[in-house]
Parts: sequence; C-alpha cells; structure tokens
Amino acid sequence: MAENSKNPFIDLAQEDKDVLDKCALNYLMSYYGITVKYPNPKKYVKEEASKLLSSDKEILKMISLLSIQNNRAPDKPIKPEDLKKTISDKLTTPLNEISEQITTQMSNIEKAPSSRALNEKVLEKLEEEGILKHLQGNEHYKKLFPSSPGRKPSYELDEDHGGKRSIYFISDEIHQLKQILKKPTAIDYLHTKLLKNGYLQKILKYVMKAFLYLVKSSDLNSWQAFNMSFEIMDYKLTPKDKNYLPLPINAIKKSDDEQIERMSEDAAEGMMKEKEMFSKIVPLFGYVHL
Repeated sequence: MAENSKNPFIDLAQEDKDVLDKCALNYLMSYYGITVKYPNPKKYVKEEASKLLSSDKEILKMISLLSIQNNRAPDKPIKPEDLKKTISDKLTTPLNEISEQITTQMSNIEKAPSSRALNEKVLEKLEEEGILKHLQGNEHYKKLFPSSPGRKPSYELDEDHGGKRSIYFISDEIHQLKQILKKPTAIDYLHTKLLKNGYLQKILKYVMKAFLYLVKSSDLNSWQAFNMSFEIMDYKLTPKDKNYLPLPINAIKKSDDEQIERMSEDAAEGMMKEKEMFSKIVPLFGYVHL
C-alpha cells in the first residue's frame, strides 16, 4: 500500500475508485445472490458447482476468461481462431498435470468444439455478459487485419465456412478495469473496501466451504477443483507438491461437516491476508458481473 497515510490511494482518481467500487459491489451481489438461493454451501455444491466442473461448456468458458484476464493487449482485436488456439494450448498443455483423469477430460474438451461451436457456446455468452464486444463482416476484418501486397487476404484464408467473419474486442468496461488494476494501490483499495464492510471473511468462508465440499463430492471433482484453482492462481506445482497433493484431498474426503466448518474458518482468516490470491480472483468477478 502507498506510504501516504492521509491518502493511501493517491494514485487512484475518483473515476478509478468508482469502477473499483462497482467491482466490490459485484462481490457482494454475487455472495448475496448465491446465499439467498443456497444458504448452505453443501447444497450449492450438490445442485450447481459439481455440474459446472463436469460441463465442457463451463470449463471452456473459464479457460476463455483466464485467457482474457491474461491478455496483455486488451485493446487489440481477437480472432475467434486465435482464441481457439489459445484455449486448445491451455487444454492440451495445462499448467499442471495433476491426474490422468483431468488430462483425459481436458483432451476430450479440446477435441470437441469447432470454431462455430466456440462462438456459440462461449464467445456469444461472454458478449451477452458484457465481457466482449463483437464486430461481424469481412469489411471489418479486412480493415483490422490487412494483408501484405500480393498475398491472399487473411479473412479469406481463415474463413470459418458458413458464416461471416467475426472479430471480438474486450469490452470498454473490462478494458478500463484491467488498466485500473495495474495501478499499485488498486488491489489494496478493493481489499480495504470489502474488509471494512465486514463481508470479506463471510465471502471467503463460503467460498472455502464450497471448495471443500466440492473436493469431498467425487474423485473427478476433487482433482478438477484443485486444477482450476491452480490455473486461476497461475501456480505451477513442484514435484514435491504433486506428491503431497493426495494427502489433503484424502483428508478432506474423510472430514465431517464440523471439521469442514473449522477448516473453512481457518482458511478464510488466512486468505484475508493473501493479497496475491485476492489479485487473481478480483478480475474474474469483475469480468463476469461488471
């Protein structure tokens, strides 16, 4: 955090704070919406979360969101075929190969979608949620991706037969959020905002209880829950980590409700201090709900 105690967020303009306030509100609205429908995280896992981890479409969406989050040129146009390659690379060359089950699941997902299926299942949904904006037509494609003299235009070479050429941009709001989050105190501002209103611990506890019940629910969900967590945190396991991982998974599977309650409280307390974790998760909430 900035050293100026009178104005610790001196690098943030009021417009920046307004955007971050909206992102903080997204946290609260997400928490409120889930807890109204599922006061018990155990029920949420049974009726919703387990299905998400077994859904090719939802995993594709998550990988797409991570690709957008890690996009270093948010103002540049995105070709569906380029995004498809990025997703394919992530599915076939994951950050961690933690189990044969997950490797097989990811490989099967990679083989499934055509460019058109990717558009319909993922990109159109992200457009509906305000994460991406869409331009369609060869005239836009030709203007944004001009060909070199004497070469066949890329929009003719790459054309996905049966439809007009599509180009996507990260939406203006998401672009703005990404730029603000680069400022040194942006994460501290969000963290302080949620900590002061008392909701940060409640949100983290609910998330951790859901995670623990998800790990407990089935072998595939256990591995996939850890796999997606590592992807979000951009954490590469060491050989020692891989050997150790089955131990906490087995311990969680043997835990009863009272033990999970205690573990989630302890985890929430620790996570409130983890700014790195917070900085990884914040953009995903902003992307989905901003």
